[in-house]
Amino acid sequence: DIQVSKLKLAKANYLSEKYDLEDKIIKYYPMKISTITEKVKAFEQDMKEVVPVNEFVGMKLSGKFYQEKELAGNALLLLCKQVQSLHPTQIGEYRGFQMSLSYDTFSNSHMIELKKNATYLVELGTDVYGNITRLDNQIDNISKKLQVEKALLDTVEHQFETAKEEVKRPFEKEKELQEKSKRLSE
Repeated sequence: DIQVSKLKLAKANYLSEKYDLEDKIIKYYPMKISTITEKVKAFEQDMKEVVPVNEFVGMKLSGKFYQEKELAGNALLLLCKQVQSLHPTQIGEYRGFQMSLSYDTFSNSHMIELKKNATYLVELGTDVYGNITRLDNQIDNISKKLQVEKALLDTVEHQFETAKEEVKRPFEKEKELQEKSKRLSE
């Protein structure tokens, strides 16, 4: 009786895991793969369109174009003082990316959302030049983000294939359970 109970419990665990895997195969993995694939495409598109720069190329803020880095940096800090909203507010454009500014009350900091095909978040500081450097770094690191997403895509696809194989695997103690259940009922 005890052995049959243990085997039934083991089978229940096996079935629970199997149903969980089936659920992931149907919903989770295809959705995850689709999301990552979209990100990869967006990053690749952004990489094609981004022109590498060695020096400041100017920034458009609140409809005004700033040619000098210091002026643009100061205008950005001034906008930070004005925007205290959690919702992103469109403030301008930099290197072909649309910029939206928001204030995160939780971390007590301003965030810039750079948007082209994909969206990139940059936390702003209080330095006139530092903020522009942060924006440049975020744009220049798109290739690294792309590599990370491609690696993640490979991992998720591998997990998906493994799950498909695992779900086909039968309960290994099925025969023993049948025999012992039969003996018990006899």
